[in-house]
Amino acid sequence: MRWLVSILLACCCLAGRAQFTLVSQTPLAAADFCIDNLGNRFVIGFDGQLRKFSTSGDSVAAYNEVKRYGVLDRVDVTNPLKILLFYKDFMTVVALDRFLGHLSTIDLRQAQILQASTVAAAYDNNFWVFDEQNAQLKRIGDQGLPVMTTDDLRQVFGESITPEEIVDQGGLVYLNDTARGIYIFDYYGGFKVKLSFPGVTGLTVFGKKIFGFVRGQLFTYQPGTLQEEHLPLPFVLSEADKAQIVFGGVWVLRKGVLYFYRLS
Repeated sequence: MRWLVSILLACCCLAGRAQFTLVSQTPLAAADFCIDNLGNRFVIGFDGQLRKFSTSGDSVAAYNEVKRYGVLDRVDVTNPLKILLFYKDFMTVVALDRFLGHLSTIDLRQAQILQASTVAAAYDNNFWVFDEQNAQLKRIGDQGLPVMTTDDLRQVFGESITPEEIVDQGGLVYLNDTARGIYIFDYYGGFKVKLSFPGVTGLTVFGKKIFGFVRGQLFTYQPGTLQEEHLPLPFVLSEADKAQIVFGGVWVLRKGVLYFYRLS
C-alpha cells in the first residue's frame, strides 16, 4: 500500500510553540494502520489480514480477504459503520460493516469508470471517486452507479488533475493533487476555489481549517483569514512509515514500532 498520512485533528491549537511529547511506544508488526473517529484501530498485517482493535486494545473483528483483489491501495475509516477498501488495479471498492463483515463489492468498471485515482467516504453513506479518464468527480451509490457527476474538469481548469486524496467535510469536498494544489467543491459539484499549495500530503479538514504535511512539517491553513502555519516535526514523525494525528496527538508507525505523541 502506498505511504499514506492522514489527519483527524480536533481541539488542538497549533499556534505558538506547539510540541510533541512521546507518551508510549509498542511493538507492532504491521504493514499499515489507521484510526477512526471513535478511536478504534485498524491494523493490516503482513499476512494481509485486517484486524480491528477497540480503544482498550482488544481485538474485536477480523477480515481475512484483504488480498482477494490484489494490492490494497486505500482504506477509508471515515465512517466507522462503513469501512471502504479500494483496489485501484481492479477498479473495485469493498465495503465492510463495523464488525468487518462484508456489505458490498462494487466494480467501478460497471459504471464505466475505467481509471480512478482515489475514493473516499461521502456525507450521505455513499462514496466519492475521481474518474481520471473523464476528469470528473462522481458520487457513487449503493448500486454502484453515479448519483452525482461534475462537468469535465479539464474544461473547467484548462488542465488535467490527478487527486491522490478526497476529503468530505462541512458541506465541501476537497480534492488534493500534490502536484498542483487543493481544489474545493460543494456537494453539487460546483467548483468553489483552488488553493495553490502543492506538495501537501495527508490532507484533512477540521471545521474550515485545512491540515496536511509538507516537507517534514505539519501545515495548517485557515481560508477565512488566509493564516498559514508550519510546525516542524520530530525525527520519528518525519521518517514515519505511517502517521495519523488523532484527537490531541499523533500515532506513528516506524520500523515495527507504534508510537503515540501528545500534541500540546
